[in-house]
Amino acid sequence: MWRVILVLLILSPSASIWAAEEEVKPEIFYVRLYPDFITNLSSKYKATFLQVRIELMTHGEEKKKLIEYNEPLLRDKLILLFNSQSLAEVKGKEARHALQKRALALVQEHLKNETGQPLVEQIYFTKVIVE
Repeated sequence: MWRVILVLLILSPSASIWAAEEEVKPEIFYVRLYPDFITNLSSKYKATFLQVRIELMTHGEEKKKLIEYNEPLLRDKLILLFNSQSLAEVKGKEARHALQKRALALVQEHLKNETGQPLVEQIYFTKVIVE
């Protein structure tokens, strides 16, 4: 009788819930790309500059190390992206969100080519100045 109760407890859905709660998620890491990006925007009328501070979010220390190792590649690709922008493409909240999405896709694509996985889950612009 006790064996039957024990088997039912082990196989019950609540037992699997307890097991799922005990899973450890990898720690979140942020990688700041230093120094800030400062670049000219394409403009016909006057010199316009863009300054962006970028933080990349990932899970797990191994992924963080791979991102740091590939930072020169990421900086190069992001500088090319920012240089190709016009003032209209970076001014305003929606334009910045669109640029952020393009930057994330670019970073993930190049990291996947180099490491086999995108590594970065989110990209944050923690400082943006347009002059």
